[in-house]
Amino acid sequence: MAKSSNANIIVDPDGDLILLLDPAIPKSSKSDDSSSADTGSVKTPDDEICRESQMTQSVEVEPSEDEPIPIYNDSILVSSKHMSLASPVFKAMLQGGFQEAITLKETGKLEVPLPDDDPAAMKILIDAIHGRMKSVPLKIELELLTQLAILVDKYQCPEVLLPYPVIWKNKLQDWTDSSSDIARWLCIAWQFELDDEFLRATKWIQEQGTCDLETTMATMKYNLPIPKQVTDKMEMRRLEGIRKAVKILEDLITKYQHPAIRCTATEIPQIENKDPIKTSPSPYQSSLYQSSLYQTYPTQNLSNQIHPVQNHLKQISFLSYDHVVHYRRDCDSMLLGSLTKSAIINGLFPLPAPPYTSWSLNSLLAKMQLLEASNLCSKLLKTSVVQHGVIDGLRYSIRNIDKSGLTLKACKKLVGNT
Repeated sequence: MAKSSNANIIVDPDGDLILLLDPAIPKSSKSDDSSSADTGSVKTPDDEICRESQMTQSVEVEPSEDEPIPIYNDSILVSSKHMSLASPVFKAMLQGGFQEAITLKETGKLEVPLPDDDPAAMKILIDAIHGRMKSVPLKIELELLTQLAILVDKYQCPEVLLPYPVIWKNKLQDWTDSSSDIARWLCIAWQFELDDEFLRATKWIQEQGTCDLETTMATMKYNLPIPKQVTDKMEMRRLEGIRKAVKILEDLITKYQHPAIRCTATEIPQIENKDPIKTSPSPYQSSLYQSSLYQTYPTQNLSNQIHPVQNHLKQISFLSYDHVVHYRRDCDSMLLGSLTKSAIINGLFPLPAPPYTSWSLNSLLAKMQLLEASNLCSKLLKTSVVQHGVIDGLRYSIRNIDKSGLTLKACKKLVGNT
């Protein structure tokens, strides 16, 4: 049996149930590896959740001789009737065929150790169950709200805390970009049925998550009661968005790798130059004219030496293509090379591959927004009009990727149907 004294916290003076919280494990002289709290000859509500189908069967657990006996810092005197009315888990334990119910009936008193329950959260839950609403705080931190969500799932009593979850969440509007905090919010929203917060959390995971929710929760010191159907659906949506973005870029590159010509030019562009007669040479051009570079052409007549650089520019007025098809092919080649080079610079080539480790949808889309695809048409005509719609089409496609998140209603239906 766990060591405890008389209750040091009185919730119900006429109570018959002492809940033991906040265990301190003495150092064992036999083993330094012992970390399990001895729960004595009675089972905790943790065990009853998994065994409600065997409510008429008493289960005894004999403590190991090597395990140190925990000392509980908090002993809370409560009403077994209140706890049973509020929680079907406590009802099964205290009014069924388990040893706890037998002990309570025979002696009129019962101690139940709860080594896994967060003490602060359990005290709030107990106060709410016993109608001590003035003792329930109006503002709590995210961690404590998470622990309350864990407890209401464990003891199946979310309605006990109404309407406090709405009050608490309104005072916690500053969300961080921590994946662990988002997982906490998802758990809170699921347990207390907070629609807006659930949608917000799922949208964050879909847009900014870099790993699956199960991996995030595995790094935490406790388990979050979020149904696996929900976490699996969330991960499917996250990966689906990333896959679509990668596919858009892959299809664009493949399109220009294909032998079919994509450039739509109907004629070879002319290079437009300013009228050389109306333009005076720049100081740099004049210095070139005075340099030895232009002294290597003694056959030039004097009329051409007035503005030799301008005359030189004027002579290059068209490209030496014998057919427009060849020009269009080179335009496509330039676009493909420019796009691929830009993808390499931005870390998008080789293309990201499943499971897209370290990639989030937002980080991928931000990189894709930086892509460039230069081509001969736009370069020679010096206009942004002739871009063949490549980058605009790319950006339009990625803007249409679904980032709407999941609604609480849809997920409740998903879990209800499975």
